[in-house]
Amino acid sequence: MLALPTKTSLISIDTILDKAQVSDGALVADLGCGRSTFFLYALSKLVGKNGIVYGVDILPDVIDSLKRDISHHKIGGINIIKANLEAATLSLPINSCDAVFLINTLSQSSDSLAMIKNAAGLLNPKGRLILVDWSETDSPLGPAAERRLSAEQVIEMVKLLNLTVLDRFEAGPYHYGI
Repeated sequence: MLALPTKTSLISIDTILDKAQVSDGALVADLGCGRSTFFLYALSKLVGKNGIVYGVDILPDVIDSLKRDISHHKIGGINIIKANLEAATLSLPINSCDAVFLINTLSQSSDSLAMIKNAAGLLNPKGRLILVDWSETDSPLGPAAERRLSAEQVIEMVKLLNLTVLDRFEAGPYHYGI
């Protein structure tokens, strides 16, 4: 039986942020951000007062929860948007983002290639797409094994879209990053 790690988290936010190279004044988007404001808050600190963070999710209750938390904690510079990540338009400016994140979303998708393509379309010419998802390793949490995409499968999708893979990394004991 697997136990939850005690000295590490399930996912390494610091590693992910380091790979994204987000800096002051950046425009970034966390697609499929989920209910937690933790990552959005970390991004808002990195982009500073001159930057913008977009948190995007499809679920109305998630959107409402995020907006309440951001208002309650008086966090500035974060815009919450409801959108379908597999749809052709995400209500964000095309070619504008310095970094776009898809964290633990590909394994939830029925069309991961469309999701990656739409995320990549938001990037400016020097922008970085950070893809993080559950590895095939047994884990105490996460999607069923048949829902998980291997890093190799994701890299093949990235190459199909004529994107360049700059790095592959461990994003925690149960996650890979590309």
